[in-house]
Amino acid sequence: MPTSKLSLFAQLLALIDRAEFKRVVAQHGTDKYAKGLDTWTHFVSMLFSQLSGVSSLRDITNSLRSATSNLNHMNVQRAPRKSAISYQNKHRNYKV
Repeated sequence: MPTSKLSLFAQLLALIDRAEFKRVVAQHGTDKYAKGLDTWTHFVSMLFSQLSGVSSLRDITNSLRSATSNLNHMNVQRAPRKSAISYQNKHRNYKV
């Protein structure tokens, strides 16, 4: 994904109230036992997949990995692994 589109994506993420997001995460306890993939990173990954039109976990992780310099602007420490996304898609509370 070109840098200009990632910047736009980061701007879109900036519209989300992080304090409210953290409150909802705490309310549902979705980060309580999270070791590698927190709820925010999972959310960013899923939103990215929807907006970019990718359909596989491999495409999501490869695209995010190629954007490592822009991950800081999205408040993501590192690109998630396929196994982590798959696990969280199955186990994380959908209510967040």
